[in-house]
Amino acid sequence: MSFPGASAGKDGRHQVLDDLWFAVRKNEVFAFLGPNGAGKSTTINIITGLLKPVSGTATVCGKTPDDPAIKRLYGVCPQYDHTYRTMSVYNHLRVFAEIKGVPAEHVRDAVETAIEDAMLQDFRHRAVKELSGGTRRRLTIAIACLGRPAVVILDEPTTGVDIATRRTIWEMINRLKQHMSVLLVTHDMDEADRLSQRAGIMINGALVCLGSPARLKSLFGSAYLLKLQFAYGTRAETLDGTLAAIQSKVESFQGNVIKMRLVHRGESSMEIAIDMPDETKDNAVVDDASSTQSVAHANFLGEMLEFVTDNRRQWNVTDFTLGELTLTELFVRLAQHHRSYQDEEAGKHQ
Repeated sequence: MSFPGASAGKDGRHQVLDDLWFAVRKNEVFAFLGPNGAGKSTTINIITGLLKPVSGTATVCGKTPDDPAIKRLYGVCPQYDHTYRTMSVYNHLRVFAEIKGVPAEHVRDAVETAIEDAMLQDFRHRAVKELSGGTRRRLTIAIACLGRPAVVILDEPTTGVDIATRRTIWEMINRLKQHMSVLLVTHDMDEADRLSQRAGIMINGALVCLGSPARLKSLFGSAYLLKLQFAYGTRAETLDGTLAAIQSKVESFQGNVIKMRLVHRGESSMEIAIDMPDETKDNAVVDDASSTQSVAHANFLGEMLEFVTDNRRQWNVTDFTLGELTLTELFVRLAQHHRSYQDEEAGKHQ
């Protein structure tokens, strides 16, 4: 699946997509991130032929949306389930297999494969009205994957489901990528971090960054986030002293090249972002799955964890974590940066 320079507008005025370029590789989970109104739904509508771009196009295995053959090359799991309450799981899959053009002699095999992919063996003869919300969601994903298309588009697949179902769906996606490419549209940064080989972040119709989650986190923003939870009723002066002590400790690393900033402070909590120097980032080995921390990173983590552990009692800290920047923090920082850039550009043309 590829988007060679797709653009789309609304009423000829508002640019919904602005020169979108990206491709989803074979057997890859590509996470498509962005806030509401970023252009994600417009992108899906272009793929499915519901919307024509002003310029550029979209292709799946070389086929454009106006080619009837493209319909067999992708499957779509919409954000909300569209199923029939009185119809069984098996009949849903059989009917949709026929609608999608699966040859009659292969319908049974396609249905059984979808049931296995979605782990619906125990529910095959149950009506949809008898299923939990999570099981209905798995059925909708199974419908999208009927016939093992080249690409499956999953639009917010875990929205509104419980933790157990969420993990089951994650397991499904990890299995599905062995047979097809997955375009994962999600607001869940942890989901993208765990499942995708690459991620693209859309803001105001523009793809502002693209790369593996590990690579994005190594290139942008803070390397680490220290979260502190204080006992209820801890005095503000204690929080002030804790922040000052951590600031002094951070400044003692590598000749004061590591920087920190306060991200959040509540009555009994504090979050501190710690920026690593560029030369330290460059020493880290990054691939499509994870990043190997450099020796400098390991030393920093060890000393900082020891420092907080030794002082947590006098700081009145009940719990703390120190970890890598998540895609959530990255997304927030990129959104703020992009808005500032747009405001600056708008000011130049006034």
